[in-house]
Amino acid sequence: MSAYLLVTHGSRDSRPGLVMQELVTKLQSRGVPCVDVANLELASQPLSEQIQDFAEYVWSLGYKRVVIAPLFLLAGVHVMEDIPMQVEIAQAGLAGKVEIEVKTYLGAYSGVEDFLRRICQRFVDDNLYGQNISQQLLILLAHGSRRVDGNTAVEALATNLNGLTAYWSVTPNLESRLAKLNQEDTSVTKVVVVPYFLFAGKITDAIAASIDALKLQFPTITIYQAQPLGLNEGFADLIWDWLVDERK
Repeated sequence: MSAYLLVTHGSRDSRPGLVMQELVTKLQSRGVPCVDVANLELASQPLSEQIQDFAEYVWSLGYKRVVIAPLFLLAGVHVMEDIPMQVEIAQAGLAGKVEIEVKTYLGAYSGVEDFLRRICQRFVDDNLYGQNISQQLLILLAHGSRRVDGNTAVEALATNLNGLTAYWSVTPNLESRLAKLNQEDTSVTKVVVVPYFLFAGKITDAIAASIDALKLQFPTITIYQAQPLGLNEGFADLIWDWLVDERK
């Protein structure tokens, strides 16, 4: 039997925590009896101690294996360096009592593309139904990583969705994408921005504010903003499928 520890970034904003509480409840109802949440940052304990405490607890219940499931969308420093380091510290403290497995981060799971495709189609159906599809463009707006190849997966994802990428923390940003579009492709008059973030929070609020300003800056382009992934119908199903997928 496996117990699951969902690892998120952590936030001072209460909204991600509420989504995670709801997610845990739904996973438990789906047949994952032992599942909890840990935060990489902004928690009262380091992640290593959260992992060790959870492992000790589930060991007392008879579990011999803990799956660490990183709810991250990009292969940045957190996924490639910070989480593995914290897991290694926790493993040393457990001294082999419980097997620890780190699942491949959520953004690498193939089901994310299908989930995004459904989100985009539903959004277009609700907001752009019957309008000329050749005038529409999808922009997947991710946080972005400065790590070499850290944005490769999201670039491929946007290509598969017939869209473009833009980034919050690295280039190209949304403004530069729209400026280039405004200069080079006047046929596109409607842009759907899909925030490639799991939860609403400080950054998505800032994205919404920037989009309001960009609407004034580019009056010939109608800009729509979809919701972060975790606020869409079917998010719990996506996480369930990811957790039970036998591939790491």
